[in-house]
Amino acid sequence: IDNGWPKERIFDLGAIRYYRLPEFLKEEIQWNSRLKKITVALPNTKIEVKELLLMLKQAFVDKNICTFVLKPHISCPIEGIIKSINFEYIDGKFELCIDDSLEDLLISSRALIVTGSTASLDGIACQCPVIIPRLSSRVDMNPLSGISDGFAIHVSNQDELINAVTSIVNSEKSPVEFNKVKSFINEYFTFATAEDEYFLRLERELLNR
Repeated sequence: IDNGWPKERIFDLGAIRYYRLPEFLKEEIQWNSRLKKITVALPNTKIEVKELLLMLKQAFVDKNICTFVLKPHISCPIEGIIKSINFEYIDGKFELCIDDSLEDLLISSRALIVTGSTASLDGIACQCPVIIPRLSSRVDMNPLSGISDGFAIHVSNQDELINAVTSIVNSEKSPVEFNKVKSFINEYFTFATAEDEYFLRLERELLNR
């Protein structure tokens, strides 16, 4: 609006980032091709990031189960938080990833840890089981909460987090069924079959406003 766009021509482009998800549903990702690695999609508020990192540190600092790859939210720098809680990046245990996309991390991970973010939907599309820690600093607003298709595990404390991670990482087969993943994502989203159709739908939506 400040740049001269008429109000009736403005629409939310946030959902466009999900347009790539069908690429990950074309074929099943073999479980044994995944590394013993868990991606952690960090929240977008400092208080949540601090609580989640402290939970990870206290739960796994003396355990060698897998590697945790920390993916910060673009709107929440974590350098100050890392220093304030003396969190150390330990090679082979805690690693920081800035450059790779979330999806590129997920297709080789055995699970996704995420709190209230819609990144959990990316996890499901990439055929990753999702672990959702319930934080004291945040009401649970994860879009997978209340869904009973076996996609997500909620944990309320360190012991439950350790058990969930250990069970998934050491599983001999994927905890999520590929056909259920495809059905869920295709029911949750409406995907256009071609770019032309996609933009025609946007145009029709704008004309109807």
